Amino acid sequence: MSRPPPLLLCLLPLAGLRAAPARAEDPPKPLVTILCGAPGDAEHQAKFALRLEVIRRTLSSRFGLAAEDMKIFAGSASEGPQEPASLANVKKACAATTEARKTGRAAWLIYIGHANEAPGDMRLNLPGDDLSGKELADFLKTESEPSGPLNVILTSACSGRALRYFAGPGRAVMAATNPVEGYDETVFPDGVLKALESPEADANQDDRLSMTEIFLIARAHTDGVYRAGGFFKTEHPILDGDGDGRGTQRPAELDRDSGDAPGHSLKIHSSTDPSP
Repeated sequence: MSRPPPLLLCLLPLAGLRAAPARAEDPPKPLVTILCGAPGDAEHQAKFALRLEVIRRTLSSRFGLAAEDMKIFAGSASEGPQEPASLANVKKACAATTEARKTGRAAWLIYIGHANEAPGDMRLNLPGDDLSGKELADFLKTESEPSGPLNVILTSACSGRALRYFAGPGRAVMAATNPVEGYDETVFPDGVLKALESPEADANQDDRLSMTEIFLIARAHTDGVYRAGGFFKTEHPILDGDGDGRGTQRPAELDRDSGDAPGHSLKIHSSTDPSP
């Protein structure tokens, strides 16, 4: 009987081995855009600046986002890592968000600042011309919805009035107020900051902080501030996790489960992850 050639003999022991499964790659880091409205006075300028710095630092240290993963727009002039929150820059930021989502990348949009009531809407107080919630939402629209998830956090007064404009497939939206509450200043943004910073916010300990988990901590913080001060509650935060345009306070099961879905969370950076 003829012997197999030498090369075939070398390969025979490998014939029964299976190739190792390809290692699943982590999805790309999300693109986070933070819009900060005009402060109006020195007290709010300091307050807004502190909130922006806490968010920037936390996104970097806890969630491993690099500078290019975060876009911050605030005030009327460039300062440090932020660019002016002009209407032109807001449009550019929304266009960049849409382009990122077209590649399947998740995107986050966070608004911090003042807002006023408008008929069936809100008006974000930006340096220069104000912007309605519907106009901001329209900047994020395309003829066909991109594939990447979109997460919107509106922390200002009157924000619940605009929630419906941001809703859609693959979107999760939370607002500081319900759809009929007015223009009293909110404490909800500090609750969002607390959620981003707190280890306890990751309730299921999956090393991801979801929109639902952020909402629950921020809502609890808001409730606690009003309860401790004995104040009449003028903000009732809501979450629309399933994109139907109707936010709920509990939140309802569909909103809660959808807000926990893949693409609607930030991966918590561990010591074994590459440095951002």
